[in-house]
Amino acid sequence: MGFHQHTYFVALVLPEPVLSRVEAFKQLIAKKFGSKACLKAPAHITLIPPFWFTDDQRVIAALRSFTWNEPIKLHLNGYGTFGKKVLYIKPEPNEKLNLLQQSIKTHFECVLELKNKKNKKLPFVPHITIGNRDWNEAQFNAARDYFNQYIPFEAICFFTSMSLLKFEGQKWQVLEDIAFSSGK
Repeated sequence: MGFHQHTYFVALVLPEPVLSRVEAFKQLIAKKFGSKACLKAPAHITLIPPFWFTDDQRVIAALRSFTWNEPIKLHLNGYGTFGKKVLYIKPEPNEKLNLLQQSIKTHFECVLELKNKKNKKLPFVPHITIGNRDWNEAQFNAARDYFNQYIPFEAICFFTSMSLLKFEGQKWQVLEDIAFSSGK
């Protein structure tokens, strides 16, 4: 009997109104600079990179059994790059975010016996990707320069939940949101 594996990841999806602003950037990059890969998921900060599992309910249960007690306040400020392929919005360093990421990663590894060898050695570098992979160096350079020169970006976000996303054919869909408890 074969089990079909699905692809999931856990993220902080940007709250409104910042989400709409960043989604507009992604649309602009797709139209003007040719990178459409980012349109497959809502703007987010990845906490657990894509992993494969066979059972939605077990993954949802793992998310629901995780507890985090306070909102995360992030200051987003400017842009960064990974090589000549990824353009992203930079959050300023935040210890609570780092602790949340380490905590949820450890929780998933324990509860689901999840070991994602591919991402094991990668450090956590919080970012909100707005252009990714599917463009050439000239397109990437033009987009990077355009955003740095003409579209300064700064925002404060309060994250009060995190999301489990599942790849459904062509796009990532939010499968479940879990609110951070406020201790009330």
